[in-house]
Parts: sequence; C-alpha cells; structure tokens
Amino acid sequence: PIKSSAASDVYKRQIIAYLSNENNRVGNKYSKCYRVLLILILSYIVGFGGVVATDHEEYANMYKFHDYNLSFDSIWDRNREIGYVLLNDLGHLFGLGEAGFFCLVALITNSLLVRFVYKFKSPAFSILLVFSIGTFLQQGNLVRQSLAAVVIMNSVLYLKDKRWKCYIVGVLIAASFHMSALMFLLYLPIIFINGNKGIRNLKWVLISGWLISLLVLFNVINVDILQILSSYDYYSMYSSNQNSMALELSILPIAIFNLFAIFNLQYCLKENYVMAAILVSAAIITNTTVQAPNMVRVFLYFDCIGYIYMIDYFSRIRNGRIGILKQILYYALVAMCVVRLCVNYVFSDDVLLMSKTYSWSKFFQ
Repeated sequence: PIKSSAASDVYKRQIIAYLSNENNRVGNKYSKCYRVLLILILSYIVGFGGVVATDHEEYANMYKFHDYNLSFDSIWDRNREIGYVLLNDLGHLFGLGEAGFFCLVALITNSLLVRFVYKFKSPAFSILLVFSIGTFLQQGNLVRQSLAAVVIMNSVLYLKDKRWKCYIVGVLIAASFHMSALMFLLYLPIIFINGNKGIRNLKWVLISGWLISLLVLFNVINVDILQILSSYDYYSMYSSNQNSMALELSILPIAIFNLFAIFNLQYCLKENYVMAAILVSAAIITNTTVQAPNMVRVFLYFDCIGYIYMIDYFSRIRNGRIGILKQILYYALVAMCVVRLCVNYVFSDDVLLMSKTYSWSKFFQ
C-alpha cells in the first residue's frame, strides 16, 4: 500500500528538483539564493526529521551528556574522533539543543554535498538521485560517517588536479569524523601517475581487484573480509552478523557499478583515471557486500560520487551517438532513480525520516 505521507514526500522532491534546476540555469541572477535555500531545506529535513533513525538516539545522548570542555589537552582523552568531539563542543558553545546540533551537522553535510554536485553537469538529476537513494536517508543515522563522506567527496576533486597536499589534508579532516576515511590514503599514488605505462599499471591493478571481487560475488571464494577489524576494539562490532542491519545491496546497484567498471576500464581510463579508479573500487565493494553486508558502510563513501560521475559522463555525451553499452548504462541509471524513489518513499511502510520531528523548542538549550 502507498503510504499516506507519499504525497508530501513527492511534494518535497519536487521542491528539491525545482531548486536544483533553478540553481543550474545559465544567467539566473538568483542562483545563489536558490542554492542556499536548497541547502537549508535539505538540512531541515535531516536535522529535524532524523529523530527515529537507528543510531540517532545514541548520537543525541552523546551530545546531551557531552563533557563540554573546549580544551585541546582533554580532547585526546575522549573515546571519539577529534573532529566530531570539537563539533559537539561547538554546539554547546553556541547553546544549541538537540535539534540545533543536528541541524548544524546537516548544514555542514548538505553544504558540502551541494558544493560537490554543482561541480558537474546535470546537478538537478544528481540531487534527485542522491535524495532517492539511501545515502540521504542515512544522514540522520550514520552521522559521523556522513560528515566524513562529504569531506572525502570534495577531497577527491584534488586527485585529478594532482594537489596531493590538499588531498591529504582533506582525508585527515574526514578521518577526524570517522577513522575509516583513512583508507582513501591508498588512492594517493594515483596523483603521481604519469604516461601510458602508469595508466597501464593502474588498469591491471583495477582489473585484478575487480576479478577477485567477482569471485566473491559468485561465492567461488569465501573470505571473512571484516575480520581485520577485530583488532580495533571500537569498530569490531561491524564484523558481527548481529550488526548486519539488513544493509545488503540490491541487484540493481551491483549490476550498474559492475557494468560501469567494465565501461571505465575499456573506454575512460586514459580520459579520467581518477573517475575510473573510484568507480571500479565502488564495483569491488558492491560485490563484497554479498558475503559481508556491512561493507555497505564503506560503500557510503562511493555511491554518491559514483552516481554523480555517471550522470556527469552521460550529460556530456547525450547529444552524440552512443553505443549499446552506454545506452544500457544510462537507462539502468534512470531505472535506479525511479526504483529507489518508489522503494524508499512511495511504497515503503518503513520511511522513518520526517515521520517524527523535533520541535523548535529543542533548537536551543
């Protein structure tokens, strides 16, 4: 059955799509105003409407009972990432209540998200897709990782520009919110690739990783991928079956990212090897989620970047003749948007976002 709130969900999406499109219109003198309004609406939806998300209560309690002490000497003794600790301190410094703090977090997250989206073509489609897939819904749940993900998203732009110092700083800032972001230091050698030989070596590394992941996807080999986390006490919970959270990816995103991995390795590696590396990595991670569902937590870093890269690519070639593989990928991407809209909002009985909201009295302490 269609949810009773489906009409309001569709209305929200229409407002977001309209604002996204107006932002992108050439010569629109109000584009900056539209962009600010878009960020504020997205931030309101997450900040006030994430109350019933799975981990939200834990983050709320963490903030309410936070030991406010804006002292760098005491930060190192706290059992949390430094950036998130400082963000909690900042919230208390401004006298923000629960709603105010989560609005502050959402404002940072969505500002960086919108900034990244408007670096590419067809931002309206990108924003709509991001709003449709589970990533946007997870902002009120995976709070720290969502902050880290949008910082990484913008840091990846430095890879193509070969600005390795800026990239390292971006990764470290992201890691201050969620330590898992440190894995993006593995992409640092991409900056130093020069000439056809370097690109060929990268191609074989990506092909090897992708082929191995296909063996995992089809259960030819069985690997306890997350067992390495057992040595990290705080993150060891992610390797347990009890914490799977039903995060398995559906066949559609797995198929899309694998098709795009093939496409990038064949056609786009020389043109944009950073994009190719990110998208093939995303395909590898989607394949491993079959045996390790919680690897989708890692996929959170790649899905928005991956889809936006795809939309940007097709927006650049849509006026020319495209082959059958490109057509399949494009229509699969459109189908993904439609399917996720229906699954996450219209036909779902479990849309928690905005089903319960904070009151304005909770904005300040």
